[in-house]
Amino acid sequence: MTFLHGKKKACQIWRKISTIDLLRHLCPVLLAQFLTSSGKSGTAKAFKTSSVVSPWPKDHIGNQETKGKYNFVSSKSLLEDRIPKLYKFISDHVNKIIDNEKIDLDSCAFSTDIWTSCNNLVFQSLILHFITKRFQLKRLLVKLDPFPDAHNFKNIAKKLNYFIKGLNLEKKTYTWVTADEVLNIMKPMRISEVMNDYLRCADRQLHLIVTQALASVREWLKLSLKLNKLVGQLIYSSKATSTLRKIAIEHKQTRTKLIQKVPTRWNSDLKQLKSNIVLKEGLAIMAETSTKIEVWMPTVEEANIIKSIIEYLDPIDKNSLVLSFGKDWVFAKSTWYTENLSS
Repeated sequence: MTFLHGKKKACQIWRKISTIDLLRHLCPVLLAQFLTSSGKSGTAKAFKTSSVVSPWPKDHIGNQETKGKYNFVSSKSLLEDRIPKLYKFISDHVNKIIDNEKIDLDSCAFSTDIWTSCNNLVFQSLILHFITKRFQLKRLLVKLDPFPDAHNFKNIAKKLNYFIKGLNLEKKTYTWVTADEVLNIMKPMRISEVMNDYLRCADRQLHLIVTQALASVREWLKLSLKLNKLVGQLIYSSKATSTLRKIAIEHKQTRTKLIQKVPTRWNSDLKQLKSNIVLKEGLAIMAETSTKIEVWMPTVEEANIIKSIIEYLDPIDKNSLVLSFGKDWVFAKSTWYTENLSS
């Protein structure tokens, strides 16, 4: 099985495990029984042993590095009419798990995947994420249907809406979508009535601010090396020494490596945000260094570069407040960020 994102030709893997691996993990005995009862005893035996279905594109399997490590499931066992049958076969077991764990379907999360089998048949799945009575995070494959339509978000949203309505959830269900204002995603989600509201992706905004700032600084490495010298000269200012030492340790690297440390599109936290604020404050100290240590004063060119960095990093402070977008709880969270950055 190969998970593809977007067009099949892209072969961009967006999950580390295959669907069959997921099914085997959820219901290994039932899967083996299903394959055995379907006349696929050899395949069932393979699933009981250490056989692994590769999540990588077919072309990669022939490589010497992976040769012999992966086995393909016969395409005959993955026909369009067999996968839904497999879903129906385990659906009773899934429902029992839901009943036994007393899962509140109005307090859980869903994710949907579009994937293509090795014989180029496309399916859409709905996975339920929930917390058990023992406070364990679990996942269940609860819906699975062929997806013959074009791979666009309008069709994905339509099928997702069909899946969720099929679970008979109460009207109080509130579905949030996190997006960065991509209209081709938001519009079909509204039309399909899957989405009640959405949160804008502020991580992407932070990422662009910082990467754009660093991309404009060619002399960054020279400045970071000079930070070590400044730490030794500011011995009479514990705050300045501490700040500059942190910068020297955390940011003494090339621009490319530094970009890897800043918030990415989908992964940002207080630590990363605080790191950038400390960087900005440290550079401000460097730009306004006392004339008593004139030897280590930045040149006019370097001072201008420093000021341009600060100018680019300033919006990060303001961005933490803009996160609210009218949502009180997000505003409270961003206010907490601002108040605790110095702690």
